[in-house]
Amino acid sequence: ASLGGPGALLDRLDTALESASRHQRDVAAGQGTLFDLFAAPTVVQVADPIDAAEPVPAEDDVPRKERLRWEKELLGLYLSEHPLGDIAGVLPEYVTAYTGDLAEESDQARVTIGGIIQSTRRVVTRAGSTMLVATIEDLQGSVEVVVFPKAFTDTVNALTDDAVVLVTAPLN
Repeated sequence: ASLGGPGALLDRLDTALESASRHQRDVAAGQGTLFDLFAAPTVVQVADPIDAAEPVPAEDDVPRKERLRWEKELLGLYLSEHPLGDIAGVLPEYVTAYTGDLAEESDQARVTIGGIIQSTRRVVTRAGSTMLVATIEDLQGSVEVVVFPKAFTDTVNALTDDAVVLVTAPLN
């Protein structure tokens, strides 16, 4: 039997954590269960079991983008698919290098990479202008990109976390 999609599991997470916490408190207070009397591995009965009669959604009730963000945040990698998977076939038409190739490129070469913005950090220069340092991930890895004040001003609305971007810049 299926446990349901990520959304259904997340809805039940608080109940499961509360039940496990209550069991740990009971064990610490000396209130064991009947199973604690045996030397065999302990089986814990959840105090508030999931109702087996409750229908489990057939489809994933969490949007794809959100599910992928959870995977990256919790596991540090995309497990089910990569967010660029839908456009992987057309990326070679636009990019001249992937992050895995950057070490082989010569200094001062202009490259175009395409990827998803994983994180951004705004930096204020001594002159008081704002620039951005963004981590862009493609299908092979990630790289930090510095967006200088003029370029930042021109593209500020497009430079958000999880945005898919093409960046053309010299290697330094």
